[in-house]
Amino acid sequence: RSPTSEPAMLTAPPEGQASPSKGDVAVCVRLRPGPRSETCIFKEGPNHVHMLPGLTDLGGRSNNEARYRCDHAFGQEASQEDVYNEAVVPICESVLLGYNGAIIAYGQTGSGKTHTIIGTPEKRGVIPRAVEAIFASLRSKSDWSVVVSVLEIYNERTRDLLVPHVAQVDIHEVMDNHGLPSFHCPDAAKIAARCPQDALAVLYEGLERRETRSEERRVGKECRSRW
Repeated sequence: RSPTSEPAMLTAPPEGQASPSKGDVAVCVRLRPGPRSETCIFKEGPNHVHMLPGLTDLGGRSNNEARYRCDHAFGQEASQEDVYNEAVVPICESVLLGYNGAIIAYGQTGSGKTHTIIGTPEKRGVIPRAVEAIFASLRSKSDWSVVVSVLEIYNERTRDLLVPHVAQVDIHEVMDNHGLPSFHCPDAAKIAARCPQDALAVLYEGLERRETRSEERRVGKECRSRW
């Protein structure tokens, strides 16, 4: 789908019926494209990856062979849209029902986290797609508001990336009326957004202040050549 296409509407379950993803933690594995001679992990079926033995001096390949099970495995051929539709759409639908949702990208530097989460104008990541779809669904509601905060946890410190001096802030765990825990950062800057462009502009402003930004720039050229 081209970046200018109309966003797909999120279809939340009927009132009183929970989304299948509510309360669940799903682990998805995405394999970054690369030369077959340097590849030691392959997708096997919809939810398995197979690590083959190889020389340890070639990209850190292991001498051990192993198979791992996950909730969904994305092969090297998986598109940005494939990842979004399978892994993120159910979370967005639950958020529209009032549940907390989180998407966490984990991996070493250069493994493709930023590509998957942010992407490029031509190959948008899951955040631009999710923001666009959520705002499209909110337009059918009479009363709603969206605020954006951008925080970075780095070396066990939480930093507010929306202030010029990048202040350190605290995260507090609080209990709701049902005794369920959630996390709030009351001192973080919160910027109101009325459209996807507003929200993404705030996000991109914060991303420029990350501690990890300089390191990603160093490996960025190599990473982009792989996708």
